[in-house]
Amino acid sequence: MNTNQLTTTTVLSSRLFEIKPTPLGNLLSTTSCPEEGLFATHPIPAYSEIFREAPLINGGPTWLGREAAVRSLDSSKQDAAGRLMGVCHCDTEYCISETVLMMIWDSNNHAADGQEDFIYANGSKINHACVSNCTMAFTPEPKSYVSIRTKRDLAQGEEITINYGCEGPFRYRQEKFAKEFKFLCRCDACINKLNVPRTDHAYRSEHKSFLATDTTPTTVLGIETSAEAAESKEIREWAAKIEKYATGEEQKLHQLYKSLIYAGARSLKQTPYYRPQPVRTWFEMGLMKYLRGDNKYHLDEDTLQCYLNRTTEKFVVDFKSLNMCPGFIYD
Repeated sequence: MNTNQLTTTTVLSSRLFEIKPTPLGNLLSTTSCPEEGLFATHPIPAYSEIFREAPLINGGPTWLGREAAVRSLDSSKQDAAGRLMGVCHCDTEYCISETVLMMIWDSNNHAADGQEDFIYANGSKINHACVSNCTMAFTPEPKSYVSIRTKRDLAQGEEITINYGCEGPFRYRQEKFAKEFKFLCRCDACINKLNVPRTDHAYRSEHKSFLATDTTPTTVLGIETSAEAAESKEIREWAAKIEKYATGEEQKLHQLYKSLIYAGARSLKQTPYYRPQPVRTWFEMGLMKYLRGDNKYHLDEDTLQCYLNRTTEKFVVDFKSLNMCPGFIYD
């Protein structure tokens, strides 16, 4: 079928979906939220746009910006964020590097190729099926809006599904779901252990111009008010300033360790720069002192500690990846 045959119908002035609990849970771990999905409230013809949506949170690409932005949302949008399912991805017995928002974000984000990722009040609640009945695409401008369209006719009451980007043999899909997405897929293709060819990818490529149109007959959901947009802009600027300072602190520590290694040190304990938990202490004394002095969005201590943990872990991983001194002992 070519794009000239595709239509957008407007059954469509009334909302075409509702959010309801899903009959079968997929997650591998328990959470405080019931698993929910989107379900068609009317029969929906093939190739219809069900809805188009703006991001729920516009704090920019940094964790601090996102944490600040979620605190600035009105109560209805905060409730929408809280209804998204969050699962820990740090693979430790006690999670010390992920806030509730981080878990939600890692479990529900979507991004256009090479672009910033976002979460959506409705779009992020759409569940995966290996052979999906809908597809998600990003609009050309703004690049953060998502468009959800049907790939075939949907019956009233049918769950709306998209493919999260996982196709191929059954065993490969199951392993990827468990490792990356923390869930066990129970779609028909997985129940029947079927191979799923890259049809969804091919569909998106074939109909890319149609699926990401500039205009839409439907009302875009979740657009920020002018006041909300202004506040989001301030948050992004604040977060970028903190991130710039953090990058500077990372570069200083990198240069220090590099100079110590070139001078022949094989352990921080051989140098006057040793402290207990030296990397963490470095960021605590510099970055966190700076952040606490400019915590204009009142991030709580648990959030700050998660940020410190992630910054510390990222530095150690990045520095070790340089392989400048494989045996160098940090603590």
